[in-house]
Amino acid sequence: MGGKNKSSRSAVVVEKAGILGEMGWRVWDVALLLLLGTIATSNTAIGNKIHNTAALITMLQKLQTRRGGFTLVEIMIVVAIIALLAAIAVPNFLRARKRSQATRILEDLRMLDSGTDQYAIENNKTSNATANFNDLKAYIKSGTVLYSTGADIFGDTYGPTFTVDSLPLIPSAAWATLSDVAPYTFWSPYHN
Repeated sequence: MGGKNKSSRSAVVVEKAGILGEMGWRVWDVALLLLLGTIATSNTAIGNKIHNTAALITMLQKLQTRRGGFTLVEIMIVVAIIALLAAIAVPNFLRARKRSQATRILEDLRMLDSGTDQYAIENNKTSNATANFNDLKAYIKSGTVLYSTGADIFGDTYGPTFTVDSLPLIPSAAWATLSDVAPYTFWSPYHN
């Protein structure tokens, strides 16, 4: 008798799933209906199958009409995840930006050092001879910020004069700004 009861419950569940499938219900709604239908048929007589199915369909229609949007909790979880990702990404972005500024200043220092050496060779200058920035402009790529201003990206000048066989040094304001991302070894040999 227990086997017959189980098979009749299965037939009711399959019948309900078929009815809902024909009506175009979503898979989750059908699963919920199957769960509710199994509970309902275990507590009611088999003769009330159609009444139970109609009641469950009415319940699911009410449930489905309320599913138009997201709940407040779901939206808050998404906002919290986005805030967490932003909290991780923004400091790394700022650090990478400062590191690229430090690299730019280091490249400017190398260009000035190379320009000083080329100036000394072409003009037969010896050690400790000085050159101003206008003398070195011919050896720096035109169109760059260094060529047009003679200053770093923060507006600090690299020096009014450059000495042959001496390295140009990083401006102290740039060092103070970028020392947290570019340590002393990064600036070697252009650090004072």
